[in-house]
Amino acid sequence: MTKTEIKKTRIGGLGSSDARMVAKIAKNGCLSDSDRQRIAIMLGIEEKPEFSTTATEYGNYIEDRVFEIIKQKYPNAVSNPFYQSEELSEKYGFGIFNHIDYEVEIKDKLIWIENKATKKTLDECYFEYQLQLSWHNMLLREKAQKLGKKPVLLFSHYFVDEYSEYFIDKNYTIKSVFTPESTVFEKGFEIISESIKDFKYDKRETLYADNLPVSLQDKLFNIAECFKRITESEKQIENFKEKMLVLMSNSNVKSIQNDFFRINLINESITSNFDKKLFETENPELAKKYTRQSKRKAFITIKTF
Repeated sequence: MTKTEIKKTRIGGLGSSDARMVAKIAKNGCLSDSDRQRIAIMLGIEEKPEFSTTATEYGNYIEDRVFEIIKQKYPNAVSNPFYQSEELSEKYGFGIFNHIDYEVEIKDKLIWIENKATKKTLDECYFEYQLQLSWHNMLLREKAQKLGKKPVLLFSHYFVDEYSEYFIDKNYTIKSVFTPESTVFEKGFEIISESIKDFKYDKRETLYADNLPVSLQDKLFNIAECFKRITESEKQIENFKEKMLVLMSNSNVKSIQNDFFRINLINESITSNFDKKLFETENPELAKKYTRQSKRKAFITIKTF
């Protein structure tokens, strides 16, 4: 199945990328606003914009290279097959499916392999994707049972130290998977099933980060951590400035300097400012005469909470 075809299946059901959301709903016992937006996408009420980043494009490249390696050992291997659980989908009233990266069917085994290309270590990545792997395992067991084969789930990891055009063998690892029981999803499925019976949703301009590709979610998380550090630093600087104001004023010191910065004491003073709002109110025609329009490039703002 192609990437475009995979994206289309997100309408009408939930896939392995929704595993974290379903487990969270099960734990919280209710739907958050971001959960409701994802369900609106599933029902075709809301449209999900698609994002393509360097990380996702590189991940696709590595996925193709790993598939070549797997095909050498298993010529009948299939890339991104679609599987939907008939039993679970019928039980809960919406599609429950996945697209495993690679599937291999041999005499007595059905092998599924999930691949990740990331700057995180194998252990970090394996821990982060435990719920997604559990989702895969849930569906793998069902399909393997139908085929009368033993289910085998493997985790394929490629460590990205740089976006190189060459595949580095030593950066590639594959291991067996042990996942949490799929019961972590049951309560979540039940809550979602009830919610879609009479689902009401007002479209929003805001897209919740939980509904972005995982690679982009990671970038947002990293930026959030940067903002936290900036905020903490700004507080330290403001506290320092307040203390120095008192110290320098009391000591009659006008300036302090080191190799990195200079601190200047600015004495109390009176400033004059132009009251634009008052001028426009009292002189609307004159204000209009001297108002000029100019084109401004698109930009983004980031507001912290």
